[in-house]
Amino acid sequence: MSKFTEAELEKPIIALLGEQGYPHVLGCDISRGTKGLEEVLIKDDIRAFLSTQYATENITDSEVDAS
Repeated sequence: MSKFTEAELEKPIIALLGEQGYPHVLGCDISRGTKGLEEVLIKDDIRAFLSTQYATENITDSEVDAS
């Protein structure tokens, strides 16, 4: 009997997510654009969230960029 591993657990989860339209991509294969490996992948998402979340407080672009 083979040992149950994390990889064995991941296989059906990856398959299920794939069936629902979420492709599996290895981290090393994710494009990071022209800014290199030090660039955070979700920087645009964070900016959008902060801008929306604090719009009523008139958050500025410079305040968002400083976070």
